[in-house]
Amino acid sequence: MKRRNIPLIAMTLVASLLTGCGDDTPRTPEQAAKKVLKEAARPVIDTPAPAFSLEQLDGGMFDSPALAGKATLLNFWAPWCPPCVQELPELARLHESIKGKGGQVIGIAMARPEDVRAFVADHPLPYPLLLGGRTGADLARQMGNAHGGLPYSVVIDAEGVIRAAHAGRLTEAQAMAMLDKALK
Repeated sequence: MKRRNIPLIAMTLVASLLTGCGDDTPRTPEQAAKKVLKEAARPVIDTPAPAFSLEQLDGGMFDSPALAGKATLLNFWAPWCPPCVQELPELARLHESIKGKGGQVIGIAMARPEDVRAFVADHPLPYPLLLGGRTGADLARQMGNAHGGLPYSVVIDAEGVIRAAHAGRLTEAQAMAMLDKALK
């Protein structure tokens, strides 16, 4: 009788192991991106933005308390990142359209200062640029970018609370939709 139970026990064990191996792996790149953003950004939405201090491209330091009173789209980008470069003209237009309405765009460049300066010399931007470096990478993670991908954008309202986050290229319309909540 004991020998008859061995196959039954083995089959039960195998069945238990297989049912525990359910696969919720995304099937397409789009599904994977949505899953990453959902898992990464959810914990930071509606939480206070972390304090930070970063060097400005044009000199001096920028401290996060300077964000108070304005809805801000922080955009983590790099000049070597094609989707980042593609979204810059749209973010520039957005900045111009919201700066008189209590909003602003601030870029955080995740590249060597000399590379950022060379890029901006050829492609001027109307909004402040900060140099990210390691502090910027840590800041992006604290703001929900667990995987470190670029571009990555975060909206912080006038009270310093993170209201939205987006991994990947933004259009002007998408960025405005993110900012709308913070501008009201």
